[in-house]
Amino acid sequence: MSLGLHYVLNRYGCDVKTDMVNEQIVATASALFQCDSVEKQYSGALRRAGDLIRDVSGINCKGWTLLKIATALKMIWWPEFGDSCEVSEDEVLRLVVDADRYQVHKNKDSCLRAYKDMVEAHEVKTSKKELLKSLVELAKETYKAEGPEKNI
Repeated sequence: MSLGLHYVLNRYGCDVKTDMVNEQIVATASALFQCDSVEKQYSGALRRAGDLIRDVSGINCKGWTLLKIATALKMIWWPEFGDSCEVSEDEVLRLVVDADRYQVHKNKDSCLRAYKDMVEAHEVKTSKKELLKSLVELAKETYKAEGPEKNI
């Protein structure tokens, strides 16, 4: 098992032996790793955007997920498009009222791209986490039933 695969499996609470790992587990873990990479790619910029939201609109983003910050950025310029369940109505109103104050600081296209990438990563991650857990459980059951000598 590669170190990267071991890292992803541990990160998502999957304790498996090397000989239990199959192609489906590897593919699912790879998709989760890609989602983690998207979050890492945007993390710094979105945290800085959270600081900007605090400074401009007075909304404290400390403790917010990256998805919530990305959603707040989208709501600044496109409150009518998409689901804003991550951000309260009061917060959306404050962001929209202050939208012109953000023009100087943020590129709309970059914010929309970050939002779309974060939503996609969140959706994939949500489905793949459950799939990974079920695949690992199935691999464990198969391993127990067949024994380690048949899994080699």
